[in-house]
Amino acid sequence: MKLQSLCAITLATLTPLVTANFDIYMAEEKTTVGGPQVWPMWHIFDTDPTCDDLAENPNYLGSDDVSGNKVGVRCDSSSDPFNCAVQHYPADGIDVLEMNFHSDPPVYHWKAYMTMVAIYKDRNYDMYGLDGNVYGNCFPFPGFEYECGDPILGGFTGTRKFRCLTEFTAAQIKAAWGTKRSVPFTLKEAEGVKGRKVQKWEA
Repeated sequence: MKLQSLCAITLATLTPLVTANFDIYMAEEKTTVGGPQVWPMWHIFDTDPTCDDLAENPNYLGSDDVSGNKVGVRCDSSSDPFNCAVQHYPADGIDVLEMNFHSDPPVYHWKAYMTMVAIYKDRNYDMYGLDGNVYGNCFPFPGFEYECGDPILGGFTGTRKFRCLTEFTAAQIKAAWGTKRSVPFTLKEAEGVKGRKVQKWEA
């Protein structure tokens, strides 16, 4: 933890335009609505979340393609695909994390290149926008997990993977996201639809 804190201080010093940060969590929703199901996803937060914070938080699905208007998170690992699928696997096993949180202006679409693969070492975990500019820097930042929900209905579990130092905040990104979601239910919504047999995707 001390080493990570020193890294954060150093990065903040070297990048004076960076005034904020957000954390990226690998998460999943387990639900019994329509039968037992598990939805892998990603969450972002400005601070360590409480279960109340999760109740209306947007859920970003993992995807092989997050180009254009395809909102979501693309994770790639050349060493082990489980690095992108299993929460307790280390974040430094992830080679590329591409995040498209909002496809319409303001556009929040970055690629964070991880240094564990030689071809990306010169990118220093930086957040590259679609224009090729650097908008911040990410680094592995484990140490916080959450488990929230109902033992019958299901709920969310999540593990913090990265902290990104950038001028953007999770609050900004989620405000632009509005009412769209990449999975059917937030935790709060799921509690009100226990009797449904079929889940419908929201546009």
